Amino acid sequence: MANSWELDEDDIQACGYLDLSTFALGAETKPPMFNEVRFFSGNPIVKDDNIGMVHSIRRINWRQDTLHTFSDLLRLTLEHTGLDIGAVVDTLGGRLYGQVSAKILERLSDGDRMWQLRDKLDEFLASNPENRDDITNWIAEAIGLSNRTLESSMSVLSPMRFLEEHGSTVHFGASGALVDVSCHNCHKNFLVRVALDKPDFYVLGAKAYRFPGLKYQFTHAGGAGLLVKDRCNVGRFVWGTPTCACPKFEDIEIPLHDLPIPRPNNYEYGQQTSKEWRPVISETMIKS
Repeated sequence: MANSWELDEDDIQACGYLDLSTFALGAETKPPMFNEVRFFSGNPIVKDDNIGMVHSIRRINWRQDTLHTFSDLLRLTLEHTGLDIGAVVDTLGGRLYGQVSAKILERLSDGDRMWQLRDKLDEFLASNPENRDDITNWIAEAIGLSNRTLESSMSVLSPMRFLEEHGSTVHFGASGALVDVSCHNCHKNFLVRVALDKPDFYVLGAKAYRFPGLKYQFTHAGGAGLLVKDRCNVGRFVWGTPTCACPKFEDIEIPLHDLPIPRPNNYEYGQQTSKEWRPVISETMIKS
């Protein structure tokens, strides 16, 4: 039986090859706040922000359609934030869809859209999961995740479409998950979208560290980081923005292990497969 965090044969046949389940960071646009590096036993030691410990892992069916993926992420967000609009925007828009929260809040400040959104979120929670499509569509449109009004620097696609073209998760395939992280100072809980390199039971209890200030084209400033447990990297994330003001800087040793060998795709495209193969649409095609 295949491990739950590995791609299966249908994944590889439909999507080309497994490139270590990674996601392009793009060019570095801002350096880290702390750039001093020391070494111990060949491993670098750097100052990072300990944002908390992983105490639960949530799995999403990434193979469903975009709207229902969004609906699941919205439900999990509301379980954590309630109807606090600011927290919803930071979590759903920022950490789960990689958007700038300030842009979403600016969009919601137009007219009475903020109050309408609160009412729709309340309606979403009270509705039957089988009859939520209209409400879900309205929320996605209002926040700007199903359209291009946020003008994301990551892509000309809408945030939801951008993720759909990446298998609905920035880390693709079964390695993608949501982790519930708890700050060890204020005990506040929050969700972060991650890729896991180890099975769920092993990742539980891992510490999440982010690199303050560091920014790449496809990450938030200070949003990239690692999950570390027993001196082993067990996962990573790119949109893990700060959640509280607790001082948590500490020196950590980053274990450097050999990367797994990519698995090639030996299938011929066009033959029968149980999953649809959809290449990423180019910017040229979108603008034409």
